[in-house]
Amino acid sequence: MRWPQRIILTLLSTTALLTCRCLGADEPTEILGDPEFLERWRQLIEERVPDTGWSSRLRATDLTGVDGARTYGRWSVTSENWVASLVAERDPGEKRWTDHLAGYVQWRRGPLQVVGGSIRPGFAQGLLFGRGSGRGRGRGRQEARAFGFHSSSENQALRGIALKVGDRWQTAVVLADFRRDARLDAESNVKSLPEDGLHTGPTAINGRMQLSGGVLGLRLRHLHETGHLGIVVQNLWFDQRLKIPTRYGDDLFVGRDQMAAAMDGQWQVGQAQMYSQVAVTSARSTTWGGVAGFTNLGPRRARVSLQARLYEFGFFSPFGSSDRRWKTSNERGLYVDLRGRRWRGWYDQSIRPEPESMPISDESMELGFEGRWRRESTQLRLDLRRRADAEWAAGQKQIIRSARARLQGTVTNQPYRFRALLQGHLVDDERGRSVGLDGRRRTQTHQIQLQFTWFNVSAWKARIYEYESTLPGAVAILPLAGRGARLNGSMRLELCGFGVAMFARRQWRRRVPTRTRIGVQIDRSSGI
Repeated sequence: MRWPQRIILTLLSTTALLTCRCLGADEPTEILGDPEFLERWRQLIEERVPDTGWSSRLRATDLTGVDGARTYGRWSVTSENWVASLVAERDPGEKRWTDHLAGYVQWRRGPLQVVGGSIRPGFAQGLLFGRGSGRGRGRGRQEARAFGFHSSSENQALRGIALKVGDRWQTAVVLADFRRDARLDAESNVKSLPEDGLHTGPTAINGRMQLSGGVLGLRLRHLHETGHLGIVVQNLWFDQRLKIPTRYGDDLFVGRDQMAAAMDGQWQVGQAQMYSQVAVTSARSTTWGGVAGFTNLGPRRARVSLQARLYEFGFFSPFGSSDRRWKTSNERGLYVDLRGRRWRGWYDQSIRPEPESMPISDESMELGFEGRWRRESTQLRLDLRRRADAEWAAGQKQIIRSARARLQGTVTNQPYRFRALLQGHLVDDERGRSVGLDGRRRTQTHQIQLQFTWFNVSAWKARIYEYESTLPGAVAILPLAGRGARLNGSMRLELCGFGVAMFARRQWRRRVPTRTRIGVQIDRSSGI
């Protein structure tokens, strides 16, 4: 497939907004059809702590499941110089209610910050140390201010201490160990590093916290009037030998340690902002990775952003989260974003270069548009997307073409809001479509919401993703497949000094047993 044909064939759009209100996190206005969307927003809303005082949250969902409930607890305390937070989570089927446990204590005074416990640094564009999922929008990242990690996302955190000092000249040091899930081959080498954190089957249970090791990191950064310059140094070591294979034949990484270094910069010139980070890793051989781009603000609030990324085969960064399409190895990509006040369009081209053991390169192309129109209390959104993926599978070249369309109308008359959503998804010859209606009443003390969705999806690959109203501080984006309907209801209120929330979900599908999900949550804070 030639480049002009790719551009003509592809059209993509979707947006994601998350607003936080008095009763918790409101829903995103639009939802990315991206499995990593949930991970990114879950980390964002879970990592918030009160400005001052204390807060607690206890949540139980899937109360009707045969494998037991999913439980989640969070406790946070904040004072003038101190922050302490703890999270405990258990997935259905897991034996211990603290299957995942993360927390930290932070002390800060002036330019000095010390954090101990579960930490996750985020330096520059995230090539070596990064926070989040790594699915960006082609714009430069800001240096993460937080080190502490108390998200329910598993296999993400280091355990140790981080120290940061300085204003214009900043220095940060990270000294930590880690334990994470791993899968072993017949020779006891680590062959893969799963990230889902589910420990329910024999393989997952045996691989729980199988890999341990340590990391030493150093960050130096100089801030000036128009930007900054900085470097990152990282030393990793593992208690077991890693031998991670790929479908290309050569191994991605082999060894028990790795040294890496990166240089980054950001500059502001008028209305334009430029940024870059280049990293090099050294294990068996030297490999490179890099991200560079710029954003320029034009007339009438129009903005253009461009980003290029390149990761050589063998670039291995287990604690990085820089922008990518697949993985931060063997990938090249270009992202262009144009937007105005009420519209947005972008083009994303990614390729995994042709290796010697594979006849073709993997390629992915997206191009899209989103429009928004508002008049008084009425708002209309149109999102269009088309995508083409080429890969080698089952001994032949396969090209998968998909198209998505979303039309959403919203009418708001406080305290009420009504919304209708039409979705269509076409993947080759398979089709998915849905019609959704929801209504909400929200005041300062309570919120009630009902959602109904009818869907008809011919195959799993044409599945529909739609946001579901659930509990405060949670994001539920479940796929819809088959033919059926779902009814979802949620309620939030203040009761005797506690924030109480409940939700229930009922789904009917042809030739599939009816499913019901129920959840409850209790919040308490010094502000209630």
